[in-house]
Amino acid sequence: MTTTGARGEGSSAATYTRVVRTGVPSVHKGKSNGALIGIPFLLIVVGTVGIGAHRAYRAYEKEKLAHPSHNPFLP
Repeated sequence: MTTTGARGEGSSAATYTRVVRTGVPSVHKGKSNGALIGIPFLLIVVGTVGIGAHRAYRAYEKEKLAHPSHNPFLP
């Protein structure tokens, strides 16, 4: 219950109102499934790291073939 009234107007009578929420689904009760929200972001991160690793590997192989004796990254 909330109390509303005129403040500072000399009115001592207060009116009581009741706010009723309608149309709000009560299936989830405020719970959200964090896994369903996080999975797409996780896939984006894993995909980005995978593509970067693949490109680095291809660049390494290309450099190894182009300059086999001048590559400081070779063992």
